[in-house]
Amino acid sequence: MLRRNVLDSGWRNILRKVPANAVLYLPALPEGLSQATIPDYSGNGNHGTIAGATWTRLNSGLWVLSYDGIDDVTQITHSASINLTTWTTEFWFNFATLAGEQWVFYKASCYAISFYTSDAGVSTGIYVQVWDDDTAKYIGRRTATTGIITQTNTWKHLRVTYNGGVLTTDIAFYLDDVQVDTANYENAGTFTAPRTNTNNIRMGGEPSLWFSGKLALPTQYNTVVDNGTYPRTRRLLGV
Repeated sequence: MLRRNVLDSGWRNILRKVPANAVLYLPALPEGLSQATIPDYSGNGNHGTIAGATWTRLNSGLWVLSYDGIDDVTQITHSASINLTTWTTEFWFNFATLAGEQWVFYKASCYAISFYTSDAGVSTGIYVQVWDDDTAKYIGRRTATTGIITQTNTWKHLRVTYNGGVLTTDIAFYLDDVQVDTANYENAGTFTAPRTNTNNIRMGGEPSLWFSGKLALPTQYNTVVDNGTYPRTRRLLGV
């Protein structure tokens, strides 16, 4: 067990309040944490199994996971509750490095929430994408590729919503609770409907697509959520 953090009881109670319609909620409260597990508080048993990622305690007392960009990953075993055709995913992230493509939260052959940095290493765009077997290309939705994220060692909040329609049109991105511009990525391919399967959710990437930085408070909902946890958790991240 990790030593208890210094969050006062009021903040702990706020984090214990499970958001409505959440099917995955990993607030990293001190009770139940270990070096190998992050408990799910949604009631669905979607606990995360940690491989390599390490715990870091912020000044607020919040525990977050640090990923080394080499081989660290957290996996949530497949269950019916996270096999979704409509969803919202949100989390706090803090880049250690801005380089190449970094997959942060994904379910193989269903969706991948990722970040891509230009060759100049000066800015990062946000993508939701999936591999289309018919066209042998990634397809999906992305933000503008410049000016979205330009800093390391800075906490930012991302909320992505998908309403179950066409992947190249029905994704929305909210960075620090503000919607950012979107456009098609690659081509439309033939992927026009949501996919479901029995693959696990992975946080932290996979070979050649590893995430380097910190993640906090990952949450997934089984519907489109207009208001996430950003307003009530931002003080914990110093924002």
